[in-house]
Amino acid sequence: MNNTRFDDTDAFLTSMEEYAALGIDLITTSPKAPDPAGWTAEVTAAVVPRLAAL
Repeated sequence: MNNTRFDDTDAFLTSMEEYAALGIDLITTSPKAPDPAGWTAEVTAAVVPRLAAL
């Protein structure tokens, strides 16, 4: 993916699992230029289904 925060989806989801264990159930991310729509589509496809499973 184009944003370094999501270059390692597994690492990101591992950190989100740790937050979930603490009771955190909402995170916010921001799309990055130059293609925010593409970034959003990519992150949504790669991360959201697995994030929802936590």
